[in-house]
Amino acid sequence: MASHPDIEEFFERSDAAFVDELRRVHDADFLGGFAARWFADRRPEARRMLCDYLSRPLNAYRHEVLVKRLFKLAEATTDDEIMGCFLVLFDRSLRRVKRMRRRYRSQTV
Repeated sequence: MASHPDIEEFFERSDAAFVDELRRVHDADFLGGFAARWFADRRPEARRMLCDYLSRPLNAYRHEVLVKRLFKLAEATTDDEIMGCFLVLFDRSLRRVKRMRRRYRSQTV
């Protein structure tokens, strides 16, 4: 597991392994504080990494705070690109199962 300085170094270098290493971090306090910094970074690489992070499933341990803060920041700034990524992420997180449903009509005779 990468340490916090390693994660920040990957982020600064726009390393391709950043998202994979970030998903291995389980420190909710660090992730919560990192959300604002990541969202405020307007480099194209940072935006690409953010969209890459949001394209992955919501199964990273203790990342709820990061996802929620990123969502709130995108919502507050009306960032359409990131909100679109969130919409796709949330839509994919629903479990859908096709079922046959039978409907019965009752009649009074």
